[in-house]
Amino acid sequence: MNCSIHNAEFAGSSDFTSVICVDRPSAGESRHVPSVAKALIHLRFDYHSAIFERDAADLIIKDGNGGVIILDNFFAVGDQPLPAFETMDGVVVPATEFLLVFDSGFDLSIAKAHAPPSGGTRYENDAGELSGGIDLLADLRTGSWNDEYGMESAGYAAFTPLPAEPGHAVAFLTDSPLSLALVEQVDQSSGFTSASRPLAITDSGYDLPELTLRFSLANASYLVTAANTAQRPMVIAGEHGELETFFDGSNFIVDYTLDARSETLAEGSVVKDLDGLTFTAVDPAGNAAPPQAITVTIIGTNDAPTAYAISTSITEQRNPAIAGYASVSGNLATQGHADDVDLGAQLTFDFPNRTGVFGEITSFNPI
Repeated sequence: MNCSIHNAEFAGSSDFTSVICVDRPSAGESRHVPSVAKALIHLRFDYHSAIFERDAADLIIKDGNGGVIILDNFFAVGDQPLPAFETMDGVVVPATEFLLVFDSGFDLSIAKAHAPPSGGTRYENDAGELSGGIDLLADLRTGSWNDEYGMESAGYAAFTPLPAEPGHAVAFLTDSPLSLALVEQVDQSSGFTSASRPLAITDSGYDLPELTLRFSLANASYLVTAANTAQRPMVIAGEHGELETFFDGSNFIVDYTLDARSETLAEGSVVKDLDGLTFTAVDPAGNAAPPQAITVTIIGTNDAPTAYAISTSITEQRNPAIAGYASVSGNLATQGHADDVDLGAQLTFDFPNRTGVFGEITSFNPI
């Protein structure tokens, strides 16, 4: 989405004073982006492989390509709320939850502002456009920069950093992995098989809708909140289907549904999908539950092979007593007249009726 259009959507918002769009840095690039309190930091790239660090008042985002983004004075907000983050999927998460999901010990304390870097440094303004020099930065750090996008409000006070509270604890009701088992269906006319489970989470100080879930798989991380999954589930694609996570009004739910790729599984085969997937939950106070595993087990079934119509022709011999009767032959397997979606399936062929009106099948070698 164009950042100017996106910015206009929040004009007059009681939650945000502006939208700061941040694009992925180029390989090896070091880019400074001015930050202000109560802003929405719109990350317009896949941040899952990025590393988030703090340097005094600045927030450092190190991308997997070696590029670096410095959100100048991110933590120098005084008594105002820290900026929030918006992902490419439209998930809006407070900084107090977003950063703690990546590091439960992330330092969220407020810092004093520092002077902007010397001239010549590359900057992005709120519209995601690059601009040079320091004069613009002086304007960006004044209240007049915010006035263009709406009145300030205290409605975003819930995003103020809070220290972890020892009296609160977020935990899972069971220490065992959450298991989803599915059997591939032979007939998918009514849809593919799915399995669903609620996530058994408890928090002594907060309600479930206030929690942020983090799913981790390989080097990727996925954030889930109740508010954003009410509009659309969070989806993680596997090798044989997709895992969706959403909040149904009472619980966070995970639902795995097979897709057409699962039809290749042979009868009796057992495979794991999304192997290594874990999730944890973080509350607004910074308390996090230990990571818990999710296992997805799929059992294959025997899908029926498909045979295709064969059309051939033969010309009658004028003198069959001398030349013999005309015949035609072919290989049913190698000529694509049948197949089986199950990997490794061995096909055999047969004819229930070998005698026709004008001839017959005189020889047949099953494969």
